[in-house]
Amino acid sequence: MIALTFEGYFSTNDILLTEGSVFERLRRNPLVTFDADLAHAALVYDHKSAAALAEIHHEYFRIAANAGLPMMAFTDTWRASAERIACSRFCGRNVNADCASLLCNIREGYSSVTPIFVGGLIGCRGDAYKPAEALDKDAAFDFHAPQIEALGDTNVDFLFAATLPAVTEARGIALRMAATSKPYIISFVIRPDGTVLDGTPLGQAIDLIDQESINPPLAYCINCVHPIVLMSALDNGPFNRLIGIQGNTSKKCPEELDGFECLDTQEPAEFAQDMWHAVKKGNLQICGGCCGTDARHISALAQLIVAERKNGLR
Repeated sequence: MIALTFEGYFSTNDILLTEGSVFERLRRNPLVTFDADLAHAALVYDHKSAAALAEIHHEYFRIAANAGLPMMAFTDTWRASAERIACSRFCGRNVNADCASLLCNIREGYSSVTPIFVGGLIGCRGDAYKPAEALDKDAAFDFHAPQIEALGDTNVDFLFAATLPAVTEARGIALRMAATSKPYIISFVIRPDGTVLDGTPLGQAIDLIDQESINPPLAYCINCVHPIVLMSALDNGPFNRLIGIQGNTSKKCPEELDGFECLDTQEPAEFAQDMWHAVKKGNLQICGGCCGTDARHISALAQLIVAERKNGLR
């Protein structure tokens, strides 16, 4: 098997499967307690919690290995900004590096079976469903710099900014990620009309970020929406350099989901079909799960991808 770099996979037009939900699954696990500041990033410092965290990653990696599909995985650092670390009982620890080490070590057990690429994950400062809380470009550059630098100094394969509701904060993140040696991807939350939550047309957002950086993102993704949202948005596309979606199982809009305590899920086979329709319509390469998904959903999606390959459809 020829070892390709993370960037190299995109020239093959091959599908990259992502993990499903980790954050939401652990948040709803009665045996696991999230840290008030760092959420699931702090679980690496508790033996039992770290084992529960690791087992979820193992579940997803086994699915990729059994299907013979390359996979993208993400460090558990969505809420591990320098600001949050400084306010937590883990102040002074390199939380981002410790989370990266955990995931990269798990990945080693599968490296001879299928490629698994680890991404250093960051999120927005505020609520991912509330664009009014987003930072402006300059503030975002400064705020996210310590976490981006911490992840950039690890052996992750790429950087990934997920669940971004506003273009201003995405611009600052992109400019800071561009200064690292890592390839990076920007992922937005969008509406069915093809706009980011702040109202910016997705195509305009992509063009703006691309034009103001000498080292633009490797690509762009969508996450934390149901695949039917992307399918509707694509009617206002195509969107240049959009290559992936991590789909929710809920078809509710962000305003309905914000603070929604019940898990609004979908049957795995139905979810997989909806995801595959979005992949085909958008000619995407990256697909996997976000809120509401678990190993069953990712397994159903992997099985569908393998079946479509056998039929010569990808």
